[in-house]
Amino acid sequence: MIDFDKPQYDEILSNPQSIANYIRRKSFDDEMWYFNHSHEFASINYSNWKERVLDVLYRRYLDIDIEKGDGVLIDSPDHLLIIDWQTYCPVLERCEEQGISTELVCGTLYHTQAQMLLSLILPGAIFRREYGNLRPKGKFCREILEYHSGDSMNS
Repeated sequence: MIDFDKPQYDEILSNPQSIANYIRRKSFDDEMWYFNHSHEFASINYSNWKERVLDVLYRRYLDIDIEKGDGVLIDSPDHLLIIDWQTYCPVLERCEEQGISTELVCGTLYHTQAQMLLSLILPGAIFRREYGNLRPKGKFCREILEYHSGDSMNS
């Protein structure tokens, strides 16, 4: 049985079924969060897609905010949102405790879940990370979100 509060990443990653179960459960939890909270931001008229993502995904869901100093917004073209996160991260902490690569854990266990939630928030958006330089190897965790659309959210 997987302890979702204190996951043993080595055990989860050693079994394909455990990987699938973990991703399925985390994605379900995220989806439930979205549907239970979407009424809070459904009527907000965001000035652009980046503002929507920064508010819903980062401030409301992850409780991290560039305005609080949790990360640095990198200057980027209109279709990209690039953020270097430097805030506390429970996944990073757990990986360090267990001596497991954050690249492996984040890429395998959390990427799909992040893409799924982003797709609910902003259909058509693409979630990426620079996995080769995640903390603790690098000084920050860079996330890159991409969005192309002809609608008003693309400003």
